[in-house]
Amino acid sequence: MIRTPSLRSISLALGLAFAGVAGSAGAAVINGPALTLAGSGWVYTGIEFSAVTNSILTSFSYANQGQADTVILTDSVGNILHSVNTPASVTPDVENVNWALTAGQTYFLLQTVASNELYASFNQALPSNSDISIVVSGTFAMTLSDAVAASNFGANEYWAAFNDITTTSGNVPEPLSLALVGLSLAGLGYQQRKRRAV
Repeated sequence: MIRTPSLRSISLALGLAFAGVAGSAGAAVINGPALTLAGSGWVYTGIEFSAVTNSILTSFSYANQGQADTVILTDSVGNILHSVNTPASVTPDVENVNWALTAGQTYFLLQTVASNELYASFNQALPSNSDISIVVSGTFAMTLSDAVAASNFGANEYWAAFNDITTTSGNVPEPLSLALVGLSLAGLGYQQRKRRAV
């Protein structure tokens, strides 16, 4: 006797499989150039970017001159949204974070210890990925308010402090996920009704 799978097991398997696929998000990375030049005198250096979609900043590498530092994420007017302390190190420090980004908003990723950043001459097209778009690749300032006001240099003249900027999409197709869960529940309800009728 060949046993066929029940409607319940089919609907449950399909619902879970499709919900898992619908909820998955791939990582997008902006690498940036090798940072080999030592900054001198600036307190706040980093990059300005805008969020293309609702997404999550998941990691970045910070190239510094060896001092412990605090890396901050600010909004367009300088309100500190998140921060992470980085250890004293002469190798790029990879920071894993979970910082939400809102589509259409501008952000600054900045280091905050004087003369601690590394940077590179850049002068290339500003990169973007599916989640974020770099607006200024190198901002250098003495105060936080100056850092978020305007770049002292051209938008792409330098690349400062950060590489391997990794994001994941925060967009999950909720209607599809809800429909699949509903289909699974309907299948379970149908199976229960069928059992009671027998």
